[in-house]
Parts: sequence; structure tokens; C-alpha cells
Amino acid sequence: MLMLHRGLQTISFPKYSTQMGTNSFLKTYSITAKMSKIHPTGTEALLDHGKQSLQITSALELLLASLCACSISTAHYVAKTKFSHMVLEDVIFETVEGVLDVRGFQGKEGFPVHYVKVKTVVKVKTNGTQEQVDQLREYVAKQCPVYSMMKSSGTEMDETWMKME
Repeated sequence: MLMLHRGLQTISFPKYSTQMGTNSFLKTYSITAKMSKIHPTGTEALLDHGKQSLQITSALELLLASLCACSISTAHYVAKTKFSHMVLEDVIFETVEGVLDVRGFQGKEGFPVHYVKVKTVVKVKTNGTQEQVDQLREYVAKQCPVYSMMKSSGTEMDETWMKME
């Protein structure tokens, strides 16, 4: 188990899987992330990569973890500053998948070396409405530095945020 303490999130890393089908050059990396608790001195995150150690954790998986951590931190900031009565009780990145075309990494011309697509499914436990959760997602997309970096690199961002009942 890989553990990193840094804040509001609990992030687990299952092993990546190779995407099968018509293009065997694509690999899909998946993680899940869940807010644990707020600490006055910072945040805490758990990174779990099964029985693996930090030494073999992919930097690409850590980038997905950074996206989760930054998005959750940004969501809390936005909820406090833009929605005066909205309380975020829990934010869970249920699905985070990054698709990478390994041909770019292998040095083949014409293929990007970054994720070509990142898909997230986020569940938010809040007293706010689904409409407010949708607005929160839009603010996070505009204000989260890691999201902005990924988007501006040309990564397709496919995101779904939904209110937990």
C-alpha cells in the first residue's frame, strides 16, 4: 500500500489496465479519490496501489492524483467563496481514468506524450442542489491549476459531477 498524507482526499490506485480493442497502443490508468477529513493544519490523502510500493507508482498516476487533490481543494474554496450556504460533506472521485497513447512516449512522431483523455466521475455529498454541483464543476474547471494545465495541453476532459443522495 502506498500512502501519501496531504489532505482532504483519500486516493487509491488500482493497477493500470491496457485498453483492449482496435488500438492496443492506448493504456488506461485508473484511480479513485475520496475526501477523508479536514485538518486545521492541512489536508490528508491516502494513495493505495495495492501491494505495490512508491518506487513503481507511475508518475502518470500521480498526475491523476494531483488532479483529484487540486480539484477537491478548489471545490472547497469555491464552495466557501461562491456559494455562501453550500457545505461539502464529501467529495469522491469515483472514477478517474487517463488514456495515454504510448506511441508518443516511445518517441513516434505525431503522437502526444501527455494523456489524450481524462474521464472523471465525481460524487458530491452536499446540502446544495444538482444545479449548484454543476456550477461548482464549472468553477473548478476554470480555477483548478492542475485541471487547467491538463486541458491546455490538449487533453480531452470528460467529467461528470453528481450530487449524492
